[in-house]
Formats: sequence, structure tokens, C-alpha cells
Amino acid sequence: MRTEKWQMYLGTLQGHPSICQSSHTVESMNFITNYIPPKDFPKMLDIGCGEGLEADVLRKLGYDVVGLTQGKVNVEYAQKYHPDVKILEMDMHDLKFPSESFDAAYLNHVFEHSFAPFFLLIEIYCVLKDGGRVWIATPHFKEKDDPTVGESNLISHHHPNMLSHNLFCQFFEKTGFKVLQDEFKEGTPDFDNPYLLEKQSIDVLHSDVRTAVLKRKELFGGKNEIDKRVISQ
Repeated sequence: MRTEKWQMYLGTLQGHPSICQSSHTVESMNFITNYIPPKDFPKMLDIGCGEGLEADVLRKLGYDVVGLTQGKVNVEYAQKYHPDVKILEMDMHDLKFPSESFDAAYLNHVFEHSFAPFFLLIEIYCVLKDGGRVWIATPHFKEKDDPTVGESNLISHHHPNMLSHNLFCQFFEKTGFKVLQDEFKEGTPDFDNPYLLEKQSIDVLHSDVRTAVLKRKELFGGKNEIDKRVISQ
């Protein structure tokens, strides 16, 4: 019943019946290779990849990419227009990969859509290898009475966790990540509030979080619930 209820909320509040659109190119995303060099971090998980364009750009930049999206319409679009990249329909709070499956993760304007950001970060921590890196970009936090505030900067069913810079960093640190960079760039809406994170040793985690991480590895570390034929295509 608990799983059914979660899926009901996910499908009604976060389901996208239309195609997600991105206009990024190899040129506009090339900067990522300076922070997450493909030769050092080859296997990339693109969480919330929408219709698959950015995952395909990451592939062209040299990464071995697996993209995750919501909605069959986006999966079908990706299969048609970006056939060279692996796109799977998956809930980002429940990453169906064994521990330490990826070298890096990329979330462009995705984190603020999470209903359970602490769970999401723990999942990312678990599926990354030691020293793995994460790129997260979010809308810039603004107070509600700021005259420049727009809908993207307000809490809603679509953006349930618009947090301040301080709270974002606390989330990252409490789930085992070191913030390597957090440079706000006003006027660059594509990547306006970026964070570059690095997975730290399990020893830095609170004992309860550490227990959860170890338990996940024990229960799911040797299992891959996604058909291996799909992953290896």
C-alpha cells in the first residue's frame, strides 16, 4: 500500500504528459568537462533527463551516459530522436542500480522537483563510486517579497523544495558530499545556481545515515533490477 500511494503521488503531481524540451548544445554544455573530466569520470548518470537531449549531448562530450526520465512519452521521444543514448523511465528517489555503479551524476534543474531530497541524495551517494562527482543546478532562491521573484522561485507542487544556498549546502554535507564549488551566476538561467559536489568517505556520515547506506548495499548491492540487456544496449 505504501508503494502504491507513493506511485500515485508521483504520477499525479510530477507526471509530465508532454515532451520536456531543452535547447542545449555541445558548446553550451562543454564547460562540464572542466569540472567532471570524462577520462576520470566516464560513467555518467543524467537524472531527470527529460526528452533525452542533454543526455545525448553528454554522450557526445565523451561520457558513457544513462539518462533517467519520467513519462513514457519522453522515453519514446528519446528513443526516436536520440537513439544512441540509454534512456530509462525511473523514479529518481528509487535508483534501481547497485551501489557504486557510476562515476558521476548530472541534475540540471531537477533537484528542486524532488519530493524527498534527503532520500534522493542518499540514493545518489550510494550509486556513485568513491570520489564520484555530482553537478546540480537549481533556480536561484529568492524571498517571496522580492519584486523579481517568478513562479520558478516559489514553492509549488512542481518545485516542492526551493531552498536557500545555506540549506542546499547542509543537505549535501549531511548526505556525504563535499561542496567543491557553488558559484551563483546571475543572468545565466540555464545553469544559474550550480553546485559541484564530491562523494566523501562513508566515515563522514552520521551513524544512522551510514547504517542506511550499508543496509542498501547489503539488500540491493548485488542486484540490478533493470534488465541488463537494456543497460548494455
